[in-house]
Amino acid sequence: MKRAAVLATIIAFIASMTATGISPVAADSPTQVSAHIDWAGINLTTDTALSQTIKPMNVPSTSIGHVDWGIHMGNSERYIFPNFQLSNSGMANFAFYDVPAGSRVENVGKSTCNLRSPNAFQTANTWRAECSAPLMPVAGETYEFVLKPLKINGSQWWAGSVTIQSTGEVIPLGRIENNPSPAVLNASQSMTGMNQITFWKETPPSCSSIPKFSTVFGPLLTSTGSAPQVSGTRNSETCPGLSGVDTLSNPVSYRVNIGTKSGTQDTNSKPITSDSRSESTDAPSFSLVSFAGSKVNINVNLGSTNRPDKIYLVSPALGITEAKRVLGKISGSVATWSVGIGSLLSGESIPLKLVSMKNGIETNVIEEFFSVPSAVKSAISGSVPVAPKNITTRIIGTSGIVTAVATLKAGALAQDAYLFGSSLGITSAKPIKGEILATKVIFEIPVDTSMAGKTFPFTVYYENDAGKSAPAAGKISVPAIPKITIDAPKFPTSPGATNTVFCLKGSISRTFAAKSCPPGWKKS
Repeated sequence: MKRAAVLATIIAFIASMTATGISPVAADSPTQVSAHIDWAGINLTTDTALSQTIKPMNVPSTSIGHVDWGIHMGNSERYIFPNFQLSNSGMANFAFYDVPAGSRVENVGKSTCNLRSPNAFQTANTWRAECSAPLMPVAGETYEFVLKPLKINGSQWWAGSVTIQSTGEVIPLGRIENNPSPAVLNASQSMTGMNQITFWKETPPSCSSIPKFSTVFGPLLTSTGSAPQVSGTRNSETCPGLSGVDTLSNPVSYRVNIGTKSGTQDTNSKPITSDSRSESTDAPSFSLVSFAGSKVNINVNLGSTNRPDKIYLVSPALGITEAKRVLGKISGSVATWSVGIGSLLSGESIPLKLVSMKNGIETNVIEEFFSVPSAVKSAISGSVPVAPKNITTRIIGTSGIVTAVATLKAGALAQDAYLFGSSLGITSAKPIKGEILATKVIFEIPVDTSMAGKTFPFTVYYENDAGKSAPAAGKISVPAIPKITIDAPKFPTSPGATNTVFCLKGSISRTFAAKSCPPGWKKS
């Protein structure tokens, strides 16, 4: 069965179980095995960003079966209904399974977005919007999925993305227009959600043959300041005893264990349950994280007994990937680091992860987020950003899309991006604000029929705490509306309109269509 059919089957099943707005008891079926973590107290508004990490510990081959790791919010028409999903088929998905009819989508980067009718609940005058981008999950890698609200020309849009933690690469998952009703907005300030991991196969194997596809979910985070809470877990009913959930600490996360046979597994990964860690070493803890100028100083308490002999720092935001871990300096019970923060995106929280080792074996992994104080933001933005580069334009429907490149330069990062053009009716006093996605900046300009066949100049610039960048000029051309004309046949205006001449040659006479007689003929 093709992936589209598989996804449709899963969506239809979830829809049938959630039509009342209550999470299903379990999303098991004769062809799939699932396990869940349930969440409550999710506050999602049109100003709320939402994020969660997924770390697959095992990635089975698709020849064994189809595996999805998912983040599902709302699960009802009564709520805003965003979803993310990572699949062993090599795709990352972003969707709203319930949007008003007439909503739009936009491909960003390598993402592909589509609209379908009706929504997941088969309601009239509703659609569902789905976007996907290629991403093959790797066992032991952490993927952070982010939902970000956008206001574009007075309409509510939502951008989805996923960040590969070891490299810091941000993969856009497209943008979806979704303007919820006031009732839905009100209800979504306190809604439920779930993490779901699913194994699916048209002809499923026996329970004892289902591969491991365990994963670790991080805490569900929102920018409102409210912290959603785990309200319960649900194990597989099709294969009782096959699944279970462990709560981990330092930082708090949740490991869903499921499956019996090993799939493709990271050979460096070790069991990460709290019990097994405590048997080997004390869990390290942050005792000091201070920001001074362009440095962040970190002190970590290693405990009083059975300490690790090595401890590493990982933070892609600081340019420290899993492949380039930074070894801490250990003195007694304290490990220290002093790291430059010149490449940090200002205004963002920094994830700091510690990986401790004992006798060559990884024993503890903890991760916490720390906010950069405003004083450090100024240090990061000690210089104005580099001017916009590589400006491109294209027309999509009734929108003009402008993209530009923002250079990542230490101490001169772009915090905001703006576009104006007087011929577009966009003044420098009220410019359009763009969306910055890593090094790519995107603007959307409204286009109407009065602009057809014309070219409009505009200016783009970046800004940070130190000031504005040098401006960069661009032009956007709107194609002319094709005109179809039918030329009427042309007829002589009078019988004498055609040039003719009567000529003689001996006893022969003849009329020629010309102004004079040919050689050897005489005009009569």
